[in-house]
Amino acid sequence: MKKENILRAVRIIVLVIFCLFAAKVFIGKNGNSSNNSNLTAASKNNKVSEKNSTGTNSGNSSKNTSKKKKEKEKTEISEEKSANTGNRKYKIDYDHIIGGDISSNGEKVTGGHTLLKGDVRIVKKIGAPSKNGVYKASVEIRKPDGTWQKKTSNGGVNTMFPESWDEARIIDEINSAWENRKDLKGRDNNMWQGISKSGVVMRGYKSPRITAYPVFEGDR
Repeated sequence: MKKENILRAVRIIVLVIFCLFAAKVFIGKNGNSSNNSNLTAASKNNKVSEKNSTGTNSGNSSKNTSKKKKEKEKTEISEEKSANTGNRKYKIDYDHIIGGDISSNGEKVTGGHTLLKGDVRIVKKIGAPSKNGVYKASVEIRKPDGTWQKKTSNGGVNTMFPESWDEARIIDEINSAWENRKDLKGRDNNMWQGISKSGVVMRGYKSPRITAYPVFEGDR
């Protein structure tokens, strides 16, 4: 009887040890599985975070690139526009000079020293152009009502800027002549004269508005 009790006790102890060992193994597996799951989840979160970060950076980079591109295009357009129309940096009535104009009382047409605006047309060229390209002509200027009227000032002889000059070139030349201007002695005290960067003599009035016209070489 005593021997049976001892064997029973041994069996119980062995069973307890086995259960403890099994429990330890089970817990270890679950712990590893949990750690692996956590690592996997963390890895996924890192990837998502990196993706979002990359997407954000890419989006910001794309926006910055687009903004810079627009600013560059705007600058290029501005420069192109300035190159085509010239730098109107002085209070000179460039439109009066380049296109046709009309006197304040509406009786006479004035200005119109180029054909660029389409509101000045030549009736007849007078003689040959000078060496610098300035030429003389009788012209008609279109009035606001659409009718054409002959310019009669200076005996009907109008001096014209060289035909090869565009608007920007004309404005640049006028500016350079204005920058070295002098009062024209012996004439109207309101007149000025200057020589442009390419050597064209120009004259004009200082008030009530600043005007300019090219001087034909033989008329100096």
